[in-house]
Amino acid sequence: MGDSPVRVSVGTLGRRWTPLILLALGTGRADRFHRLLVTITGIPPKVLARRLRELERGGMVVRIAPSASTRFVRWVLTPKGKDAFAIILMVVAFGSKHHAAEIYEDKRPRRLHEIVGAGEMRLVRSLL
Repeated sequence: MGDSPVRVSVGTLGRRWTPLILLALGTGRADRFHRLLVTITGIPPKVLARRLRELERGGMVVRIAPSASTRFVRWVLTPKGKDAFAIILMVVAFGSKHHAAEIYEDKRPRRLHEIVGAGEMRLVRSLL
């Protein structure tokens, strides 16, 4: 029968730094290379470049070339990338609920709607 959906998905989404890249792009915190480097603490530039190329080849992000109105390359989630982003948000929800003592100073669990914006919540709801 081949690989299971879980094995294939974790193989793609479980690569180091990939969830953080998808999270930064999906939340709109960053869409340019330099901003991704600043937002994702500790990621080496070569690794970021490699992961973006992998995500592009995998159909999760698209590279928007500079135009007359913008001087920078931008990275945008595709519909497939938005589906992956929703999964990453659910991982955020799990960690915020079950590992609050390790994450938050007040050790209080958070629900997803306390962490992300309305747009992200609509995306998650649309997939459930």
